[in-house]
Amino acid sequence: VVPVDTKVENEAWDLIDYMMSDSVYSRYASIGGVIPTVKSVADEEVYRNDEFLKTFVSQEMETVQPFPRFYQVMDILGAYIERFCYGRLSVEETLERAEKEINALLAVT
Repeated sequence: VVPVDTKVENEAWDLIDYMMSDSVYSRYASIGGVIPTVKSVADEEVYRNDEFLKTFVSQEMETVQPFPRFYQVMDILGAYIERFCYGRLSVEETLERAEKEINALLAVT
C-alpha cells in the first residue's frame, strides 16, 4: 500500500516493484511458506508439483470484490482450508462446517 499523501511515492512504488519481482517474490514465498499469488511464481515447478499446493496454484487467479463481512468470511475460509491442508478435516467436513459457519455469520442482520 502506498498512501496517497506520501512524500516518497516513487520510492514506495520502486519497493513494491522490487518485492513483487519474480526472483524476490519466489524467495519470499519459499521462505514464508505461503501460496504464491503471482502467477509467474505459482507456475514454477516446485509449486505445480507440490502435493498440497498444486490444487491452489492451478486455480484461475482473480480478485474477489469485497461484500459485507467479507474479511470475516475470508478468515473463516482460511481457518477451514488450513485444517483441511493439515489433514484435520476431510473435504466433506471442511465444506459442511465452513458453509454452516459462514451462513450463520451472513444471516446476522
